[in-house]
Order: sequence, then C-alpha cells, then structure tokens
Amino acid sequence: VRQSATGGAFGGKEDYPSMLGCYAALLANKSGKEVRIVFDRTEDLLVSPKRHPSKSHYRMGLTKDGKITALEVEMFLDSGAYTTLSRVVLQRTHLHTAGAYFVPNIKVHSRAMATNTPPTGAFRGFGAPQSIFAIERHMDLAAKKLGMNPLDLRLKNTLKTGDIFPYGQVFKEANNADAVLRKAAELSDYYRKHEEYARQPHARVRKGIGIAVALHGGGFTGAGEDRMGSTAKVSFDGEKFNIYTSITEMGQGVSMVFPMVAAEALGVPIEKVEYIVPDTSKTPNTGPTVASRSTMYAGKAVQDAAETLKKDILAWAQANGKKGGLEELAQACLKDRGTLEAIGMNIFSGGPAWDEEKFQGDAYRGYAWIANAVEVEVDMDTYEANAIHVGAAAEVGRAVNPMQATGQLSGGILQGIGWAHIEDMRVDDKGVYTSKHMNSYLVPTTLDTPSWDIALLEDPCPEGCYGAKGIGELPANGGAPAFIAAVENATGVFGTEIPLTGEKLFELLEEKNGGGK
Repeated sequence: VRQSATGGAFGGKEDYPSMLGCYAALLANKSGKEVRIVFDRTEDLLVSPKRHPSKSHYRMGLTKDGKITALEVEMFLDSGAYTTLSRVVLQRTHLHTAGAYFVPNIKVHSRAMATNTPPTGAFRGFGAPQSIFAIERHMDLAAKKLGMNPLDLRLKNTLKTGDIFPYGQVFKEANNADAVLRKAAELSDYYRKHEEYARQPHARVRKGIGIAVALHGGGFTGAGEDRMGSTAKVSFDGEKFNIYTSITEMGQGVSMVFPMVAAEALGVPIEKVEYIVPDTSKTPNTGPTVASRSTMYAGKAVQDAAETLKKDILAWAQANGKKGGLEELAQACLKDRGTLEAIGMNIFSGGPAWDEEKFQGDAYRGYAWIANAVEVEVDMDTYEANAIHVGAAAEVGRAVNPMQATGQLSGGILQGIGWAHIEDMRVDDKGVYTSKHMNSYLVPTTLDTPSWDIALLEDPCPEGCYGAKGIGELPANGGAPAFIAAVENATGVFGTEIPLTGEKLFELLEEKNGGGK
C-alpha cells in the first residue's frame, strides 16, 4: 500500500476510508484493473462520519470567593448507527470533562448512544471539544453568578503542579494553564475590553470578547503508546539519509519536521535528509497518524533511529581507524557493509500507572495547553457575529518548527470558531443530514478569518521528541466557548449550544428582552 497525496485529515480519514479502500482493493483484485472510488460532495456529506453531537449536564459547587469544591457531570454522545470510533472518543470526552481545572470532588457519568443516524467518528479533538465547551461555558456561568470576571475565576482554579487529575494522575508539569491564560489576556487586552464592551447597549454593531482555556492529552490514552511499539527507520543510500515511517503527511508537517529531527540527531544539513512517502513494503509500523502523536511520539522514534545510526557509524569508524565528517564516514561504512540502516523506537522512562478496568491512573504522558481570547463584532440588525481578533497562547512543549506550529494553531482555532456559529449540520426526522452541499453547510473562509496574535510557550515534555507535545488537536478545543463568551459580552445573552447561528441569536435576544435593541 502506497500513500498518495493526501489533504487535511481531521479524523475523516481514520476509519471510514478503510471501508472504501477494501472495496477498491477487492474490485481491483477480482477485475485485474485499476479501481478508483470517488464520492461527489453530496455523497460525502451524507455518509461520511462527523463529530459526535453531545449533550451535557454540569452541576458545580464553589466557595463564595470562587474556588471549585465539587463537580457532577453527565455527558451523552450520539454515536449514530454503528460504533466506529465512539469508544475512544468517549474515553477522551470523559477524561477532559473537568478541563484545565483542579476539582477535589468529582463524579462523571458518560455514555455513547446508538441512534438512527449516520455513524459519527473522530474529528479534530475527538471528544475533548465537547467537554471543553461544556466546562468553559459552565465557568462563565459560575463567574456570572458570583459576580466575578471570567478570567479571574479561571485563574483561581487552574491545575497547578502537584494537583491531582480527576482520574488520579499527579500533575507534574509547570502551571501552564495559568501561563497561557495570562499571556492570551495580555495579547488581547482582555480585562479592559471585557469591561468596556459590556457597556454598549445601544450600538448597532457591538463588540465583545471572551476567553477560554483548554488542554489536550498527547497520543493514545493510558498504555496505548506503550503497546503500540512504534518504530521508525533511518537509512543511508550513499547520498542522503532516508526516513521511513508509517506516519503520513496530511498537512500537519511531518515531511518537514521529521527531516529536521533527523538532521538534528545526525548533525548533518537538512538538505541531506529525505522523508520517504509511506509504502508498506518499505516502512515499519510507526502506528496510525492520529491523536496528535506524529511529532511527539513518532518523531521520537525517528530521533532514536537517527541517533542509533550515528552511533553505529561512529563506532565503525573508530574500529576501522577512519576519520572525517559523518556523511564521509557513512559513505565508507556503506561501501564496506553494503547496507546502512537503523531502527528506532519510542523510549519511555517507565511504564504508565494506568488501570484500564478502573479507568484510572496516568492517562497521558504529556499535556498541551491553549488559551484563546476571541474578539467579535455582532450586527444587531442581521444578527451576524464575526470574529475580528484572536489573542492565543499555547504551551507546546518544544516548537520543533515554530512557523508550522503557529499555522496549526490558527487553523485549528478558526475551525473551532466555525463550529461555534456557522457550521450547521443537522439531521431530519428520518436521520438524514440536511446539509447536502457547501452552500448549506458553511465553513469559514478567508473573509471570516480574524487577525491573529499567537504566542508559543515551551515546557519541554521528557517523553516527547526533543521535548515536543502533540498540538494537532489542541487548537480545536477552545475556540468555540471563547467565541460564544464573546457574543455574550457583546449582547448579554448566554448561549449554551452551538452553532449559535444568527437565527438562534435572534431567538435568545427575543427571549431576553424582545429583540435586544
């Protein structure tokens, strides 16, 4: 199996394309001809998996000064007609229900329900965005009840070093939730604007600002990464060092990041390193390209392979009395041996303390963090809400390629903003999606893109490649609640569901005060 050029994935290429691939392979095998299966846009929208719709019930106890004392959560996910990936999506929903906050007493009951609708699957964040939306909106509600600024309430309750997650893991990282919140507030001038925008009741175009914080556990849950046994290979062909992994380039940047990692480990110019497009006849099993694990874990296998190869070449040179640069020595070693390659793996510092049956323990080896301060304009005649500026801070462990990391963050936040107010994907009473074309299912375009101020913070993760953490899913987690909070700041209405379309905003304003004018 050879990978062809692949566009953005976001979960949609995880399980469903395997079915189509099997059909194509079977037909090709039986007919002896090349077979291609192509869906038009309507077919794709009607049958491919979407994000799990969710419904949540949160009940929180707080002290008068805003300290969380207890949390009770009931979370439901709509799985559609078949299980597909609902188990792993539900796991992450369950584990992220308390968000970035320390909760001393918690009870969570989560369920994935079968319904007469097309099956749902993994989509960027796979389960975490649903939980993060719920807890962040609940924090805004708590701040409103207590008469506190939403940012102050968050800062009072963020996870700190030594705190314990609801599932029993001791938090050993720095106070990164606090750090990203403060940085995002600084980038957006949050405090001043939040107070100023609350005092504009008669403006036709009103501004608002909202803030949200999110986390995302990197890689597979629990012992998943240990069981995966991810391997990578680095070889030398006489001219270049070649990287072989099963991790596919889908726009996340591995075709650039992996050569950077290998070049760093080998100590050679990046021009001497080549990323080989995955081919199952040549590449080892590095595990699937999912769960924000490409750089963090697969990259670590590449790093290990390159370091192992370098040690092998230098050991050969010492044994044979050779001197020179690594490339020169590699050429001599290759001529002597005929082949020159090394296998690398993820090398962890110890086994995870994870109990799958009790669903408790060390769920993830590293967490990435993000805070978004989203500023909006709301037209009170048309009820359109548009993001005009985002101040975002993300703690990414180590930014191997800062430019690509910034692009990942802005793109993911924009996806979250689109999910918040225009991406309206419903089903009719027969369980069929109502959006069959891109003129009815709207997505953000360049005209909907806000201006950006993005800061990268680094708290290296010992288990990640050169300290990197996975950030592919992270930015999709917090855009929606920040956007809805901004609309609340502008209009005074408290949104509890998304997408908050113009029609829904109009209804909320009608309920509040006959139109909100």
